[in-house]
Amino acid sequence: RIFKVLGVSEESKAWVADPSNRDCDIPGGWFCRGVYPPALESILENKKDFAQLEDFNAKRDEADSDAYQKAYMENMRDPKKAAAEAAKEAAKASKKKKKTKKKNSDPQDPPSEYRAPTKKELEGIRDSLSSVWENTETTTRLWELISAGDVGELRAWFNAVPSAAYARSEDGRGPMFWAFENKNEDIVGLLMEKGVRTTDKDKDGKTPRDM
Repeated sequence: RIFKVLGVSEESKAWVADPSNRDCDIPGGWFCRGVYPPALESILENKKDFAQLEDFNAKRDEADSDAYQKAYMENMRDPKKAAAEAAKEAAKASKKKKKTKKKNSDPQDPPSEYRAPTKKELEGIRDSLSSVWENTETTTRLWELISAGDVGELRAWFNAVPSAAYARSEDGRGPMFWAFENKNEDIVGLLMEKGVRTTDKDKDGKTPRDM
């Protein structure tokens, strides 16, 4: 299988191509270790090394490594199911947290501040709305803002109502399609930041990149 990586950061691409950022055995040497760009630091800080399944001689420091690898492979086989399960678990944890907080709080305490949804929760919302195609005031307003290139208002709207980014009109198109149609890289970047996919298809089988 051949995979194409979408949404490549040109800044990170240039950083990796810069010889001064390479970790070579000697200056100007041919053997250079791979180095990840700075943009991935926040992700790599939370990584968990994935040992090869057939490496029975490897020393395992964590008791849950087998369970982790099993869950990883299951998620790879069925990513939609994994996203749904993640959203379900996130909602359950959030509900439990609210109950605990309510139980321990003073009746006079002010209401808690708004908590932005996690990435997993957003993926659950996105997947649940992927088949909802209809013309609404939301899709009309999105089209207007994207046509006008109003990145600021779109960002404020998505921060307040995350699900708006995943709205689709009756022809299956949505914000990402219109952003590509208007060739607005800033809005495309904003939508990708919110988890909107560039691989979604409209009723004719076209993706945003075909616009």
